[in-house]
Amino acid sequence: MFQPVVLFKEGGLEGINEGPDYDNRRLVIRKNGVTALIIKISGTAVVVRDSGVNEENVYEWLWNQGQRYIESNPDVKFAKLAITTYDVKNGELTVGWSSLEKEVVR
Repeated sequence: MFQPVVLFKEGGLEGINEGPDYDNRRLVIRKNGVTALIIKISGTAVVVRDSGVNEENVYEWLWNQGQRYIESNPDVKFAKLAITTYDVKNGELTVGWSSLEKEVVR
């Protein structure tokens, strides 16, 4: 059984690897101890060379994207984002946040 691991801590945020979600790599971001964001990227996007995301940088990449989302959406209390192969190229998102939002609580 996978044990959650805190990978990142900064400014009241924690990035926690809670293990894979089927084929996805996911990071749970807590703000002041409360889950604020679940951000995941498909395994296919991780193995596609031109995505710019790979097994070595996937969690740092999710952390950086998650921080950007939280900073640019201060009214959101909780969100789930799902990123696919079509949403990322050369390490950059190619779509807006609203295209990635699967669940949002304001």
